[in-house]
Amino acid sequence: MLELARQKLTAAGVEATFETGDVRALRFGDAEFDCVTIQGLLHHLEELDSCLAEMVRVLRPGGFFYISEPTRDETPLRRLLRVAWSKRPRRRPAVEHGTETVEEPISVAELRSALDALSVEYEVEFLTHLPPLRRRLPDGMYLAVSRALTRPWRERRGDLVFVFGTKPAA
Repeated sequence: MLELARQKLTAAGVEATFETGDVRALRFGDAEFDCVTIQGLLHHLEELDSCLAEMVRVLRPGGFFYISEPTRDETPLRRLLRVAWSKRPRRRPAVEHGTETVEEPISVAELRSALDALSVEYEVEFLTHLPPLRRRLPDGMYLAVSRALTRPWRERRGDLVFVFGTKPAA
């Protein structure tokens, strides 16, 4: 994934540095960043606390954070569509993957509890993910349709969670 990111940024004329590390023990100093993002990572971890604590540690007071993750909190629409999609014949055979990580959608209640323990300020928004539409619609249209279909549950549940937050100023 890092090589793909390098290739894309090089093609776009953007310079960036990439590195790998342990999200539970980052090599960066305290309050080193204005913004931290965690996208699609937490559901690979056995526990959230140490990663989120590191996020807060490296974030400057008043800094912003953004988290996006798949959740266990499906909407009624997603449950209905999952059943319908499972009855359709597959064009491609399902690919079996060896389990290398936890790879389990997160509990939003656990995420909220971990964030509350860190005394950060945040807002949560949900979205219903609709893979067949995602493959067929342009980005803007897919997002508009997904947001409209998610509206009844946006504040309570969804297949994807988005957290927008700040570390309180000292």
